[in-house]
Amino acid sequence: MSELARLRTVIIGFGEVAAGMSHDDRMARFFRYATHAEALANHPAYEWAAVVDIDSRARACARTEWHIPHCAARIEELVASYQPEVAVLTAPHWVWKGVIEATPTLRAIVAEKPLGLTDEERDVFLNLCRQRNIVVQVNYWRRFATGLRELANGKLLEYVGEPQAVFATYGRGLHNNGSHLIDFLRMLFGEVLAAQTIGAARPTPRPRFSDDIDVPFALTHASGVKSIAGVLDFDHYREVGIDVWGSLGRLTLLQESLVATVFPRAENRGVTGAAEIASDTGRIVECPVGDAFFRMYDNLSDSIRHGSPVWSSGENAARTERALSALHESIDRGGIPVRL
Repeated sequence: MSELARLRTVIIGFGEVAAGMSHDDRMARFFRYATHAEALANHPAYEWAAVVDIDSRARACARTEWHIPHCAARIEELVASYQPEVAVLTAPHWVWKGVIEATPTLRAIVAEKPLGLTDEERDVFLNLCRQRNIVVQVNYWRRFATGLRELANGKLLEYVGEPQAVFATYGRGLHNNGSHLIDFLRMLFGEVLAAQTIGAARPTPRPRFSDDIDVPFALTHASGVKSIAGVLDFDHYREVGIDVWGSLGRLTLLQESLVATVFPRAENRGVTGAAEIASDTGRIVECPVGDAFFRMYDNLSDSIRHGSPVWSSGENAARTERALSALHESIDRGGIPVRL
């Protein structure tokens, strides 16, 4: 791809998800691309040449560490010298609308979730993007990981047969890691028909989003599967994981999706004529996830240039956020199931 053909790109908000986690050496051992900056700096389809952030230290980091020539405190300052085609939105939601309105050359957006602090805010954002024919890709990163896409596209059925029971864990916020979990459960088992809280909600320790909560919940999927999620205190350890018991075997996806283990069905050790899952003889299977950020940008460039569908659209993210809203309604209504 020629230099002139590359998509002019700006990152709006240059914090942890945009670039800061690039400095985590432990994360780098398992995720080749852990931030937007790492993916964009290495992707041949993008000319990442601009950063907008009100913090002068963030702009200085962009200039000196990432060699970004166009750095501004506000989008209005930037567009005087650089007209981006792609905007990566990692800044607070209240600036998103202004970014779109100030950037007539915009063709696509990569957004961090959630798409709004309220349903109304999300819908205003998505409607504005539709009116401008702006492609929206949302960073639910599991939708881009090679190994996890293979599970969703048939490998899970091959490994375990028809799912019978699904258990999951998350922590540090329903709207933070919980939303990633719900989106992944939707990816594997289909749309959520009903959502229900199954325990008391409590404030999230050190939340990423203000007023976030931790609450155990159950989802009923269009496939007939019911998934059940419990809450872990991440001050003890982290885990956003799932455990699938199928008709032919069991699969665990743990260490936050880095390790997939398949356990086969075998002759029962305690009852003649019965079977069991041999949970002491698991086989670790390759499930690549470290390429997710890069593949997100692959998919986006294919969509911009060739009209290919994005794998994590704004409409898809809205369905995950509607499941979150249903869980809040379930809390308000005493824990009853709420249909979507």
